[in-house]
Amino acid sequence: MVHHPRSKRCVSALGIGGAALSLLAGCAVQRYSPSAGPSTPQSSLSTPGTPSAVATSVSVQPSSPAPSPTVTFAAADPALAAKLAGLLTTAATPKPAPVPSVLSVVVADASGGAPLYAKGAEAALIPASTQKVLTTMAALSILGPQYRFSTTVSATATPVGGVLNGDLYLYGDGDPTTDETDYVALANAVSAVGIKTVTGSVIVDASAFDDVDYNDNWGSPFPNVSRPPVEALTVSPATVSRLGSVRHVGSVEVSYAGAATVGKPAVVTLKPASASAYVKIDNKSKTTKAGRNLISLARAPGSNTITVTGSLAVANPAVVWPMTVENPALYAGAVFKSALASAGVTVKGAVVRGTKPADATQLGAHQSAPLSQIVHDTLKESNNGYAEHLVKALGRTPTSPGSWASGTARVRDWLSSSGIPTDGIVLLDGSGFSGGNRVSARTLVGALQYARGQAWFNAFYDGLPVAGVDDVDVAGTLAKRLVGTPAAGNLRAKTGTLNVSRSLAGYVTGADGRPYAFAIIGNDKLSSVLAYEDAVAILLATWRS
Repeated sequence: MVHHPRSKRCVSALGIGGAALSLLAGCAVQRYSPSAGPSTPQSSLSTPGTPSAVATSVSVQPSSPAPSPTVTFAAADPALAAKLAGLLTTAATPKPAPVPSVLSVVVADASGGAPLYAKGAEAALIPASTQKVLTTMAALSILGPQYRFSTTVSATATPVGGVLNGDLYLYGDGDPTTDETDYVALANAVSAVGIKTVTGSVIVDASAFDDVDYNDNWGSPFPNVSRPPVEALTVSPATVSRLGSVRHVGSVEVSYAGAATVGKPAVVTLKPASASAYVKIDNKSKTTKAGRNLISLARAPGSNTITVTGSLAVANPAVVWPMTVENPALYAGAVFKSALASAGVTVKGAVVRGTKPADATQLGAHQSAPLSQIVHDTLKESNNGYAEHLVKALGRTPTSPGSWASGTARVRDWLSSSGIPTDGIVLLDGSGFSGGNRVSARTLVGALQYARGQAWFNAFYDGLPVAGVDDVDVAGTLAKRLVGTPAAGNLRAKTGTLNVSRSLAGYVTGADGRPYAFAIIGNDKLSSVLAYEDAVAILLATWRS
């Protein structure tokens, strides 16, 4: 394989002595046009297991859907198996269509035991984003729900008269959530120890992860927001999308609006504004008297120049779109250096890559929200960038950086050691974006059953999208699924969508209180998989053993 190496919530201020002071495969250019949006397969934390608030029209099952201990259910349910088998016929689906021939399905009691129904249970198929189920479970189990990523700023010299004769070291261990405000806080921490001038440079240290920014198995070295560059230092602005606030890792927000005068270029701005020190805009657009929004954004590989072409009408309201950047760690350093300037700290040198010396003294630190919150957002939004950072973080050891190879190996090892079936499994990334991943419904259901007995279960369960709920922050990728059906507010599951795969895996509670775990993966006739998934969900939600 050809590798493409990079050329990558709370802040405390520390004194120098340490005393606390307070997808398109093969595309060459990332491109956006309003007619075809991004292919997303798409901080404080509430107590794990606390149900999120939802629209009053729909009630949501509690975070611990265990049946009453006085209720027992038969180990098998032949009648249910027969009903589920019947859904495979054309007539039984809500929208008559042939059910995919390439299908892996398992329905089981969520509490454990053999499948109640299975078809192609062991078939290892392309899981798409249901692979995030395995990545997030492994992260919660290995790192723990309260784990926090850390980003620090350090120095080896002691400031004299407000002058630091040396460099500042910006180090990150893989936090995918850092944004401009976090770097502003770190800059303020530097200012708080009395530093006014730095004679050296801002050294960015992203050595917690390897130097491969783009996964070879994504089909192209060039990403879009669904397959971002992954480095241990990054900037992730909050970007409005169809799912509400989605943080696109390693991205800048490009805003464009119609100019006040016909014939002028569109008004284009960047957020954060400090990104302008790193990302350049080549504005070739034109404002017209009337017409559709025909603006296109593109960034060539290896470049941080975004070219804006096309046209839009005068006074067209602002449109915001995320675009990934090259070398996120250097981007983070540029944002940090700009924040330093705003805090009254002048850095005479440039932003360059390097390694933090072992004897560097920490001046400030930023911690992410707990991992449980990051997992919540990863699952609700199907955030690919978050999932890739998690898998690289899992692969990191005291002596080696995190990589896709080491991270996915650790997920596989965790599955095996937990007694979860792994026959035929192939894991090439953390998000499920690669078409080379292979997972069976049996593996997914085995993981779902295993999770219910773990201390971190509520953190995982609360992160799963909820079907048919008005509140998109609760419903996530299931906001428009199963609305008005018995499965609404009941089904909690992770979706998966690629052009070659559609999948769904999660939990639903039957009418008699029996909890079910299920997984459905279809790699053929994808339009009919959706109807089949919904039919299974509705049947289980209404079923009495």
